[in-house]
Amino acid sequence: MMTEQELNALLQQADDLYLQGQLDKAIEILRRIKREDSPELYAKAQFNLGVALRKQGKTEEAIAVYRSIKRTDSPELYADARFNLGFILRAQNDSAGAIAAYRSIERADSPELYAKAQLYLSITLEEQGDSADAIAAYRNIERTDSPELYAEAQFNLGVALRKQGKTEEAIAVYRSIKRTDSPELYAEARFNLGVALQEQGKTEEAIAAYRSIERTDSPELYAKAQFNLGVVLQKQDKIKEAIAAYRNTERTDSSEQYAKSQLNLGIVLQKQGKIKGAIAAFRSIERTDSPELYARARIYLGITLGAQGDSAGAIAAYRSIEHTDSPDLYAEARFNLGVTLREQDKIEDAIAAYRSIERTDSPEQYAKAQVNLGIDLGAQGDNAGAIAAYRSIERTDSPEQYAKAQLCLGITLGTQGDSAGEIVAYRSIRRKDSKEAYAKARFNLGITLRVQGDSAGAIAAYRSIKRTDSPEWYAKARFNLGVALQKQGKAKEAVAAYRSIKHTDSSRPYAKAQLTLGILGFDKNKTKAQQAFANSRSVFYYQSESLLKILNCPPGSRLNLRAVYDATVSIIKTLFISSVGGIAGENPLKVAHYTRPSIARLLIAGEKDKVSSLRLNTVKNTNDPTEGKVLYGYLHKSCGLPSGVLDAEQESDSQALAAFISCFTFNHDSLNQFRLYGKEDGLEASGVSLVFGKRFFSAADPFAIMTAAPEREAFTTNNTMEDSSPAQPDKTTQKKLDKLPLYRCIYLEPQSGYVSIAHRDKVTFYAEAWHNDKTAVHKKLCKKAEKNWKKYQAEINKLTEKVKDDLSKLSEKIKAVAKDAENDVLQTLVFILQPLRYLVKHAAFQEEQECRMLYIGNLLEEERIYTDWDGKQMYLEYAEPVRNSLNKIYLSPGAEPYADFFKRELPTLAKQGAIRRSQNPFRNK
Repeated sequence: MMTEQELNALLQQADDLYLQGQLDKAIEILRRIKREDSPELYAKAQFNLGVALRKQGKTEEAIAVYRSIKRTDSPELYADARFNLGFILRAQNDSAGAIAAYRSIERADSPELYAKAQLYLSITLEEQGDSADAIAAYRNIERTDSPELYAEAQFNLGVALRKQGKTEEAIAVYRSIKRTDSPELYAEARFNLGVALQEQGKTEEAIAAYRSIERTDSPELYAKAQFNLGVVLQKQDKIKEAIAAYRNTERTDSSEQYAKSQLNLGIVLQKQGKIKGAIAAFRSIERTDSPELYARARIYLGITLGAQGDSAGAIAAYRSIEHTDSPDLYAEARFNLGVTLREQDKIEDAIAAYRSIERTDSPEQYAKAQVNLGIDLGAQGDNAGAIAAYRSIERTDSPEQYAKAQLCLGITLGTQGDSAGEIVAYRSIRRKDSKEAYAKARFNLGITLRVQGDSAGAIAAYRSIKRTDSPEWYAKARFNLGVALQKQGKAKEAVAAYRSIKHTDSSRPYAKAQLTLGILGFDKNKTKAQQAFANSRSVFYYQSESLLKILNCPPGSRLNLRAVYDATVSIIKTLFISSVGGIAGENPLKVAHYTRPSIARLLIAGEKDKVSSLRLNTVKNTNDPTEGKVLYGYLHKSCGLPSGVLDAEQESDSQALAAFISCFTFNHDSLNQFRLYGKEDGLEASGVSLVFGKRFFSAADPFAIMTAAPEREAFTTNNTMEDSSPAQPDKTTQKKLDKLPLYRCIYLEPQSGYVSIAHRDKVTFYAEAWHNDKTAVHKKLCKKAEKNWKKYQAEINKLTEKVKDDLSKLSEKIKAVAKDAENDVLQTLVFILQPLRYLVKHAAFQEEQECRMLYIGNLLEEERIYTDWDGKQMYLEYAEPVRNSLNKIYLSPGAEPYADFFKRELPTLAKQGAIRRSQNPFRNK
């Protein structure tokens, strides 16, 4: 037998060899120590032997060694060995063996090891799904065993109880942990306590729990608590305290929690209008803090900068996000980038941004991008590309975006004449995809079926739309339903359809239905008709007010006044050229507005703070002294009326009305117009011709000229574009006119009765033919131009004859009603003719081939009228931006020095070759 001194020397020698990495020699020495030498030192040697064998990977031998130690050798070493044994068996998935090992340890062996064993026993039991025994094991541990292990057990116990829904017990357990047990576990418990109390609605107690955590307990948990504290305070509308909580977190506490706090701080400051602070918060987050939070912050930064008009900053923010940060957020950023670039008229760059989004990044963002891609490609005339984009979207990507895509697909196919494909697309949309898109699709389906002559199908489509789908589109469908039923002679059902529309559904369809009801009851029930017209007056002012005035006239004059009204309405509809569709030669519609380069620069500016709106000026500023008087002169002559019966200057209830116009022409590159208009510094042929497409004008209501109500726009792909940015009310448009209709002017010679309407000149067809095929010989160009001109001329002749016929009816009825008429009848007559007066010009100006937007406002009540006393000007501003509505620009000889400036400002038009020099010869003197 060896002495205790010899045994300790061997143990020390083995320890040294172990530390030196000489495991075999250490093991050899440890095996020499026997129980009979000293049970306690034998146990120590066996324990160390087990450790060495484990290090060598000899797990089974280590297990045998740990099992060889008895409690009688050394209770503490026995407990230590049994704990290690349990640890090894658990790693080998021998849960039963591990549980037995942990349970074999008693408190008397070693309170701390007992606590440790009970803790691991609980964890193992939980893994086995034995929550009850796990909880019992956690409860076995006492603070006197080990304060830290007690704290850990109590924390785990709280988590287990929460999983069982025993929140009150969990709260009590979390509260039992003291800072002196373990500062970090105390912090963790207080954090969980706050979360539990918050879920119970005990907000003040939750706040107290979060506030009890100190940075010295655990910097990371302190940061987490401050973040949650900020969220709770924010919900309580204690914004200052919430901001302070978010600002308490430092990057050194936890870079991720710092990023979360700064993100929320930025959002709060943004809502408060503290934009600089919000931007600083978003910018403070770095990629190394958290790639995902960095990406989210950069998205918010982009949105915020964009709302401030800093498009360049927004674009830079979106572009700073990488795919590796977060595929989902990368996709969102690329979508927002596309929207922003499109607003900058950088269509090609926007298209590239949309195309960079993959379905695997985010199915929803991919779908949104493909919708916008289709819209942009369609706007460029690439219908095949647009159709492919719409068709690439699957319902599983996003039911809502799928529905939008199918809606756009149907519209696009319809414009190409593929009615069958259009119908299939509309019918593919389900109500559960998107109620609004479903309603729009069924509405469009009804229109398509009606055009095909399938009235029953159209009626069924309109009836399938519910108010809960979309009150607005329900109202529109009910109106169309009424029209369809009316055509079938089902008057009662039609009236019921019109009456089913509520003002709360949508003001415009409601007003339209009321106007129709008034017209239907015009000769049957004066009181009901008057009420209906009163209901529609705020939207359809001209029609409603005209018919109300007629009803208030003596019965003997009503029939003729109604005929005057009908003829006037017919003429205005004939002159209305911005409607859906169009005649041959004017489809697509393109009209020019001549102005100075300095004015054009303001109209096309890309930055919001620099851009100006197109103006409608009072007719009193025109170069035509007969403006507004030619029609009356013509009617006096054609009706044989005494002088002064119709007097443009007479006192009437219309005297407070003022007409405002903005002029356009079919002549895009006219030397005469360049010499007369847009003269920079008074120099002839120094202006520019801005050519607009139909989207710049209202396609909906030909009578939206005497009302402040926004007119209904037909649903097209152009107004389905998504903006991921938050909706912001544009205060600058509140005093501007919404889209207005465009009319061609009538040219009259009052004395001779000559009548003509504005139209394209023959030479424009030759110019168009040459531009489309510059290499063609004259014979081919002339043949093409003559063919198109003759077709167009036939259409114009039809319209001219229609106007002549209506003017004849107008003259006949005015002659019948005007002689010896009472003052109220004359005032009604003047009011009915009011809009037509300003669409008639003297034949001397026929060469200008003018079209115009017209608005008639009350000088005493119209708040949108701007006055410039020094410049002797009175005008209205048009809300629709010029920049995105331009089709091309012609530069007069004197404006050529500005060519590169226009190209730089409008790169898309420049790439399309749509910024052109005038072909007219002129030499400035």
